[in-house]
Amino acid sequence: MPRAAFASLLALLTGCAGPSVADYAANRPLLDPGRFFLGKTEAWGMFQDRQGRVAKRFTVDMDGERQGEELVLTERFHYSDGSRQQRVWRLKPTGDGRWRGLADDVVGEAVGETAGNALRWRYTLKLPVDGKQYLVQFDDWMFLQDERSLLNRATMSKFGFRLGEVTLFFRKPEAKPCPISWCSARPITGRKPAWTCTQRKPAACSTPICWASTTGWKWCCRRWRGKDAAAWRWSPAWPVTPACPAPWSTAPARRR
Repeated sequence: MPRAAFASLLALLTGCAGPSVADYAANRPLLDPGRFFLGKTEAWGMFQDRQGRVAKRFTVDMDGERQGEELVLTERFHYSDGSRQQRVWRLKPTGDGRWRGLADDVVGEAVGETAGNALRWRYTLKLPVDGKQYLVQFDDWMFLQDERSLLNRATMSKFGFRLGEVTLFFRKPEAKPCPISWCSARPITGRKPAWTCTQRKPAACSTPICWASTTGWKWCCRRWRGKDAAAWRWSPAWPVTPACPAPWSTAPARRR
C-alpha cells in the first residue's frame, strides 16, 4: 500500500476512535456516582430516532440507597404515551474509577468508568418494542455540571448501526428548610451533618442530636462527663432560625 494512502487510512481510523473518559480527567466538579445518585433524584428526557425526530418524552423518579458496598438505584419511568416502567440497578465500584452495574433487563454487566466530571456506561439492554424484545447496545455518557445537575446523552445501536439517542437532564431536589419546631440534626461520621425534619422531640437522649422547640430554642443531646461515668443529657443551646443551620457539630464534653 502506498505510504500516502496508508497515512490517510490511519488518520481516518484515528478520527473514528471517539472520545475517551480520560479526556475529561481535568474537568471539575468531580463526579462520584455513589454520592450523586444517593437519595432522591429527578430526571427529564427524550428519545430521538436516527433522523433526529423526538419519538418519546419521559420523566424519571429515582431513589438511591446504599446497601453494603452497593448502591441500589430504583428508577421509575413515566412516558409521554402514558406507559410506565421500573428498573432497579445494583451499582458497585471496583476501583480506579471503574464501576459495574446489574439490572434485570441488562444482559450481563454494565461497565462504567469515571474521570473528572464524566462517567461512561456501556451495556446491552433488552428493549421491548411492540411485544418483542431487542438487544440494543448503549454508549451512555454523563457529565456533572454542578453539585445538583447532571447531563446525560446515550447512543443506541444494533449490529454497529446507530438507532437513535437518549438525552436526559438529572437534578437533585433542593433541600427545603424545616419549620422552626421540626428541626433536627444528625452528624454523620466523616461527612457534613445531614439535617432532617422531625415533628417531635426524640424520646431518648443517647446520640448527638439537636431538637428545636416551638419557642425557638434548640436543645442538644450531648455527652457530659460526670464523676462516675459519661452520660447523655439534654442541654439548652442557642435560638434557631426557620431554616436549619448547615454546619453543626457536637459541643466538646464538659466536666461538671
